[in-house]
Amino acid sequence: MTPQRSRRAIEQELTAIRASAMGCGLVAFGDLKTQSVLAESRDAIWKGAQLERLFTEACQALSLLEHVAGQPDHLVALAPDEARIFVRHRHDIIMLAGADLTEMQALIPKVRDILHIGAT
Repeated sequence: MTPQRSRRAIEQELTAIRASAMGCGLVAFGDLKTQSVLAESRDAIWKGAQLERLFTEACQALSLLEHVAGQPDHLVALAPDEARIFVRHRHDIIMLAGADLTEMQALIPKVRDILHIGAT
């Protein structure tokens, strides 16, 4: 993420991503270093405590995976009624949660663009 982008601009990008996939209930941006959620776009069913738990889950899962597979740029986690995708770049992370795994996976390239993965 570039530092000059405002929280509002980031939230607008997250909202556009969420709106582009049926059943996507959450797109959130966070900082792994500070372990904090910085911006989000979410359905009303997502409460603050749930978002914090998801962020903790993402941090733990990526940390464990680092020990096994290096530093993956994304991780897919399946819950009983929802797919969760965590995309990271350096200390930034975007978390996605929704009902349709195929729809959610289609969002990964857009998320990578926001995080500038592959950019110089």
